[in-house]
Amino acid sequence: MKFEYDTVIQKLMYFKDQIIVMDNRVRQYLSDRENHPHPFPEDLINEIRRYESEIHRLPNTEVQLRLDSLMYSLLVHEQIWKRLFEDDVDRDDKGNADSAYQ
Repeated sequence: MKFEYDTVIQKLMYFKDQIIVMDNRVRQYLSDRENHPHPFPEDLINEIRRYESEIHRLPNTEVQLRLDSLMYSLLVHEQIWKRLFEDDVDRDDKGNADSAYQ
């Protein structure tokens, strides 16, 4: 059982790192769309949520604490990414409206 918990903990740590990587990708994409592909953060969000549903009942305190931390980080970043994309759309809409009046 110890090995299984260690594997789960490693996966949780990997996902936490992937959130940071995705955050960088989102910001790079929004700052320069021509040179950076769309990051599709929804794919990572869905993958983490699927994994959470698989392991959320493991009776290990460390796993549960790390899972809680991961899910909180995901929630916060998901809200940030949503706001960044909304702000970007608003900026584009405003830029298009401003240029229409010129």
